[in-house]
Amino acid sequence: MRKIVAIGGGTGTFSVLRGLKDYDVDITAIVTMFDDGGSSGILRDEFGFLPPGDVRRCLVALCPEDKKGMLLRNLFNYRFIICKSQCRTICSKRRGFEASW
Repeated sequence: MRKIVAIGGGTGTFSVLRGLKDYDVDITAIVTMFDDGGSSGILRDEFGFLPPGDVRRCLVALCPEDKKGMLLRNLFNYRFIICKSQCRTICSKRRGFEASW
């Protein structure tokens, strides 16, 4: 079996992995984590987390095309919904500014 390593992040790596999963190859992904905007910035600054967005998308790209894969894709793509007033409160408390909408 051939081995392929995909190195990168963002949409390009997602697209490559999604295409490669259909072939009989051993796939390894090295995913960069440089995103610092939006909620990724809050996770990084407040909680010390590396931004999970690109890794999450790569996991979604490698999910199988069956019921279990669809369940995993839905789980990984789930977004918690908060209203704008809650976000303003969270942002102003954590970053010291009022979010503008």
